[in-house]
Amino acid sequence: MERQLEFYELEFAGEKIPVAQRRRLLRRASAWLDVLTVKCPALRIEQDEAIRYAICAAADALYDLEQKQVLKEANGDLSVSYGAKLSVTERQSVAQAAFPFLCGTGLLYCGVVPW
Repeated sequence: MERQLEFYELEFAGEKIPVAQRRRLLRRASAWLDVLTVKCPALRIEQDEAIRYAICAAADALYDLEQKQVLKEANGDLSVSYGAKLSVTERQSVAQAAFPFLCGTGLLYCGVVPW
């Protein structure tokens, strides 16, 4: 995980996710990429950099999705927060973010369609 955190900051130049939330979101994104990609060890080693970029992009997408889920309203001293109805699922959001990095690598399952 430390290697992925460093990659997010230095190579991906990620700034969107607050430092305190990066480990959690990168771990979730990594789990999602495991669901969407082929588990062939040789192919995964060969495409390591593409996977790392896809994980970072997916983590940013998950962060954006989380930010859209909570709507806040304030009226004077009264403040209300509630969940918003999402038009994009978490899976779709991750697939859309990861697709540019994994397209053509042979890692994505055939059924993964980001739109």
